[in-house]
Amino acid sequence: MGQRYLPLSFKANVALADFAAPGWGKVMADLTYAINSNSLLLIEGGGKMGKTRLITALSHNLERPVSVALQQLPVNPSATWLQNNTQWLNTWQQVPTLLLDDVHVMASSQFWQAQLVHTLNMRLQNNLLTVLSTLPQQPFTLADLASRLQQAARVQFPPCLTAADKKWHIGRFLQQQQVFAGDEQALAQATDWLNLHAPGEVAALFAWLEQLQTVALAQPIRPNKTHFKQVMDKFISDKEHGLQNKT
Repeated sequence: MGQRYLPLSFKANVALADFAAPGWGKVMADLTYAINSNSLLLIEGGGKMGKTRLITALSHNLERPVSVALQQLPVNPSATWLQNNTQWLNTWQQVPTLLLDDVHVMASSQFWQAQLVHTLNMRLQNNLLTVLSTLPQQPFTLADLASRLQQAARVQFPPCLTAADKKWHIGRFLQQQQVFAGDEQALAQATDWLNLHAPGEVAALFAWLEQLQTVALAQPIRPNKTHFKQVMDKFISDKEHGLQNKT
């Protein structure tokens, strides 16, 4: 998979199954329909709602994707940067699948808006799939770009993560650890305990759970049920202590 200028959130273990919670049903149905029937797809959602994670998951399921995190690119590229990257930018017009994350960060850049218009024109002409993510109702000053985006199929994220979906994500995470296999009561208790302390935003929740998994995997032995509970308790305590030190 071709990728450049990607943040750490672009990880190999991210999957579309991460969005199988009940509240994501309409998002995933709209996404499947849009990909199958359109060549330009716009994913809209608030900050920290998981757009980058969904873009990442899509990149693992589409043909020869090139994924670009636009936040990692210079808003006003220098002549040297352009000299070194023009050939790469030109490949955006030709790759089978192009995924551009956080298009809204370029809303104030005439260069990037013009670059996007040219790229989208070429890709639409050749019916190549382009997936963009952005904040909702983001104004673009370049009329041609705004016009192209009006043609896109839109997938809109829910405004917030519901309590039921948060609990579903935590339960799925714990099931993947396999330490509570066969003990539904212990699994339910651990789910409730993490649910009480975990953040409620999608991106923050996934990052929080991934940090917990990193801590668990760093243990000298594979945690059993009792040990994993101890790891959870210490992780939560350390997190809350760190937050208290910042206030």
